[in-house]
Amino acid sequence: MDDSAPQRAEFRNGIAIVAGGSGGLGAAICDRLAQSGVDIACTYFRNEAAAAATVKQLEERGVRAMAVRTDLTDIAQVNRLVETVRDTWGNPGTVIYAAGPQLHFRYISKLEPDLFRHTMEQDVNGFYNLAFTVLPVLREERGALVALSTPAITRYTKKDLLSVAPKAAIHSIVKGIAVEEGRFGVRANSVGVGLVGDAGLFESLKENGSIDDKFMEATYQEVPLGRLGRAAEIAEAVAFLASERASFVTGHILMADGGLSA
Repeated sequence: MDDSAPQRAEFRNGIAIVAGGSGGLGAAICDRLAQSGVDIACTYFRNEAAAAATVKQLEERGVRAMAVRTDLTDIAQVNRLVETVRDTWGNPGTVIYAAGPQLHFRYISKLEPDLFRHTMEQDVNGFYNLAFTVLPVLREERGALVALSTPAITRYTKKDLLSVAPKAAIHSIVKGIAVEEGRFGVRANSVGVGLVGDAGLFESLKENGSIDDKFMEATYQEVPLGRLGRAAEIAEAVAFLASERASFVTGHILMADGGLSA
């Protein structure tokens, strides 16, 4: 007997698209959904090897998996992604946005306009293209959309505009979808991702010179639970909002941040 069958039924049609599924958080989300028997199409942009590793891990979980190279800022590629999933497996009833450009920490006075524009275009336009394209399908399935966000949209942190500005815009789109698409049974929510220690974020910020060990220590002290989060904990919050367990929850942002936004 397949123990995952009852859990798969909690996710509309048992098929999901995870944008950014090759990244640290995205891969954890894919794995959590696979534990519930959900078939997953994950997207990647540059890191084909990481995407292949994610697919292999998912297939070892016993689900169908594919990786589709997609530039989310290109609407034609997003259309191709959705049509590929529909033609291969059927309608995705769950769509997760876990993508986004590399983060940089800058004071606003030091933030180059070109970097701000690029970040907004990559994150906000990428999310909008995905949401716009999948809405007709989610209507058919009465499905769920979940986007990763940040607790900093309610508690601003210095030098964090490149995270706050696009994620605030994305959550506004999420709320708009919740209000406008609820009549079709579509739900849309966000997860505010706190300080996660095993998703590769801090390593990339250290590499581009945005943070140092002193910054990390000061930030760590701000978390009421006194520790960093784990990617699996974020994935659990995403899975809850995407599932029928949250069937009356829409337009919400669930802060998975150890109390940072309290």
